[in-house]
Amino acid sequence: MRYADDLVILCRSKRSSERVMRSITQFIEGKLSFIVGKEKIQIVPIAKVKFLGYSFSKVKGKGRLRLYLKHVSKLKANLRIRRLAAMAGEMPEERSAPPRNYWLDAIL
Repeated sequence: MRYADDLVILCRSKRSSERVMRSITQFIEGKLSFIVGKEKIQIVPIAKVKFLGYSFSKVKGKGRLRLYLKHVSKLKANLRIRRLAAMAGEMPEERSAPPRNYWLDAIL
């Protein structure tokens, strides 16, 4: 069985982030019996958050979601390959699993 083990929690202040981190860690380790990798936990401003190929920012008081520039280039290259294959009459093999970031479609 696989678990979704990546998580981003947004808070208004560093102090509230630390408080929420302690309570969430206690819940995950106590109730769910999972081990939390404390060396991987980060409390950072939203501008420094990078998660599953996306970065977050705040523009005019509203949250924004952006693709990493590196991921945009990979996406364009993949689309170019698919377009060339389609013109040649050969479609590349379809992926059997959903794309890694399919959860984004459900949110938006």
